[in-house]
Amino acid sequence: MQINQVIAVTTILVAIIVSVVVYMNYSSGGDGNHWDKSKWELTLADGSTKQTWWVDLSQGIKISTSAESMTIVQEFVGDKKYTYFTQSSDIGSSGMDCSQFTNMPAGLTCDDAKAALADDLSAMSESKDSCSVEDAAVAVEQVTVKDGSLNVGGFIVTVAGGKPTSIVSESGEVIATIDSVETYSEDVAITGCSDGSSRHLMEMIEESHARRLASGTLTEGQLLARQYLDATYLEMIPGAKDAASSRQLDAWIAFQQWASGTNWCGSGTNLASTRCPGTGGISDPQADFMCYRHDHGAKAAAIMPVVRLGCDIDNSLATGTGNFMAQAVFGAWGVAQFWGCDDWASYGCWKWFSSWAGGYWWYGDYCHGQTTRYGPGRYNGWSLNACPNYQGSGCAFSHRWGFKDRRRTECGGWNTGPNNDGGFFWGRNCPNGEKSESGLQTCN
Repeated sequence: MQINQVIAVTTILVAIIVSVVVYMNYSSGGDGNHWDKSKWELTLADGSTKQTWWVDLSQGIKISTSAESMTIVQEFVGDKKYTYFTQSSDIGSSGMDCSQFTNMPAGLTCDDAKAALADDLSAMSESKDSCSVEDAAVAVEQVTVKDGSLNVGGFIVTVAGGKPTSIVSESGEVIATIDSVETYSEDVAITGCSDGSSRHLMEMIEESHARRLASGTLTEGQLLARQYLDATYLEMIPGAKDAASSRQLDAWIAFQQWASGTNWCGSGTNLASTRCPGTGGISDPQADFMCYRHDHGAKAAAIMPVVRLGCDIDNSLATGTGNFMAQAVFGAWGVAQFWGCDDWASYGCWKWFSSWAGGYWWYGDYCHGQTTRYGPGRYNGWSLNACPNYQGSGCAFSHRWGFKDRRRTECGGWNTGPNNDGGFFWGRNCPNGEKSESGLQTCN
């Protein structure tokens, strides 16, 4: 289910659930079953979107939804609704395979690199990102009982064994299945967030590193990995140097010679004046060509404090080079899984249908448009042979954003690519045509 649809559906459900909680608490009388603090587990109508609700009548409501490899958190406190994002547990580095990496730093093991990257992704997942605040007072609806079910604002809440089991529209469509309802006693923070808050990942990483360093749990190998990853992020991610600590900048300076093994693998590369890829005695010409192409992606959007590109553009870099820097950021298990990539596809969403009784919501494949894919699976199932048009079954993403048509002719070009759609292949000026996707080192 798409993020905007989750938010919309939750806004509908919150009044229903709060009204039911108030009713249950009032109806319990002296039987000892008080529902001042209740925890609800829900599955939405698509069958895969899971929600956890904490309803505290004295504090507020917190709703956590796992969707698209991220967690959407909505908190209702007083007359305000706070919405922010954290990353789901499937964001991680466990599947990263270093065996094909090139330009791997001397003395750095794959295990240490994966451990440091896992720390970084964990630090990012704890942040309250892209917070928004809006007026949203929760109204308590009247609850009536009919045939053993609860009627709340035109919706039916089925009951079994004294507990709610589902929320159904007037037309009989299940909006959400209630997997469990129970009281809880532990403290759950429902404190909202600051409007527009979004910390740079370098700040999150430095804070996490300071905690680990103080705990004494970092090995020498992990400390080395930390320095290399810091240098990589500062080289590859826009705005990283402005947000970096003095320690991180020192790491970048110390490893800059290693990090600059290409002309084009770095943030802020000047498209007009940077020397042609593969020239100047660089150590990794393959990566240089792939980063050159990546920098010319036709789809890019500033998602503070980074730039999010099209899935086909990021995937072309991830599959085109084993360069450690490129893989640590844009590989399937790299940090870019945190901010994702953009696709354009059909997806399931809720649609309002009018009826004689007023109308009802129905979930189905009604929406088509831009969507963001997150996590290590954002590239899954894609290959040029399986998905020549970047669409169809077996393709994790479906849209072909392609690359900018304008390029510096003195650096060579690219041919028209599949379906003459702007050029999937790139290469130097070869006497017998362009170089192939799998053989950038040599002419055809």
